[in-house]
Amino acid sequence: MTAANWNAPAAYELGFDVLAALGEPLHGDYPCDGAAYEPLTALSRSDSIAYADVDAELPLDGLVLGLGLDAVTYEPETFPFLVFDSDETSAPVIATRSGLLVVPWVVDEAVAVDHLAPVHDLLTELGRTWSGELDVRIRTVDEILSG
Repeated sequence: MTAANWNAPAAYELGFDVLAALGEPLHGDYPCDGAAYEPLTALSRSDSIAYADVDAELPLDGLVLGLGLDAVTYEPETFPFLVFDSDETSAPVIATRSGLLVVPWVVDEAVAVDHLAPVHDLLTELGRTWSGELDVRIRTVDEILSG
């Protein structure tokens, strides 16, 4: 599966294809400048990814301020997603405007939930919460791309 409606450097192709396979609408040209976006370049087909869809549009600008400028990278003109990378967690959380939360390289659901907790708490403070329990799924890149 290839995300045909976007254009990004080849190093990002696998990461963008994963996001497209998870239902993220991708459109436009993204130069993807900077090392902050390495989570999408460092993926291999055997890596595990934890993900959840909050079924609501996320206020990425509000998340930047609430999560802290030192732990967030969000430059929508060069990369369409927010990357939250705290010193307290072992992997970054990638958040999309459409409500997809992705944590690469996590193989345990409890660890994934721990990574997502700061984002969930901030969304609650902003009045943007999803209903019910957060449905976290963990699959390999290959499984996601295979459907």
